[in-house]
Amino acid sequence: MGRDDQRDAGEIIEVTPDQLEKLLTRRESATVERKESARQLPRSLFESVCAFLNQDGGTILLGVADDGAVVGVEMDAVERLTAEIVNLSNNPQKLNPPFILSPLSVDHQGKHVLVLQVPVSSQIHRCNGIVYDRGHEGDFRVTDPVQIAAMVNRKQNFYTELTVYPYLRIVDYNALLSLSRGSILTEVVLFWGLFLESIFLF
Repeated sequence: MGRDDQRDAGEIIEVTPDQLEKLLTRRESATVERKESARQLPRSLFESVCAFLNQDGGTILLGVADDGAVVGVEMDAVERLTAEIVNLSNNPQKLNPPFILSPLSVDHQGKHVLVLQVPVSSQIHRCNGIVYDRGHEGDFRVTDPVQIAAMVNRKQNFYTELTVYPYLRIVDYNALLSLSRGSILTEVVLFWGLFLESIFLF
């Protein structure tokens, strides 16, 4: 079960020009990152994506300088850069496990800003094989196994996907089935029940 603010991979929340204006007034922080990008993706982009996924999520503004000045993404590069972000976020060699993301192009006084919304993830991600975390000073590498374990434990306080229930039995599904007769959930539970039973029997 995920946190209430968790959204699905690829889900896009619209950003209005007024909302962008408010984002532009905020300093870089644990949840806001600016990257100047006219025609090419910044080399550190997916380090920030990885860090946001591993921490509390955040927003990356492409086409904005560190001082907050909007330099813009060139119009003929918007579609290409958008496609590159979608493809790279689905490439396990770049971001593992993959988490598909797609930016929004928002107009600001005639200049294009790509707004990339990165939600918090239930998993620990790596960029080019390295774990990144996010702090007020920006992105930082995490190489200490103890620190990585602490990140995993932190996420387990909110998510239960990876929780192991060693004493759960096949017969325990019967109660759930009786409460959900005729529903799609019944079919899903029945399928997994039979699947697990086949593993244990064979």
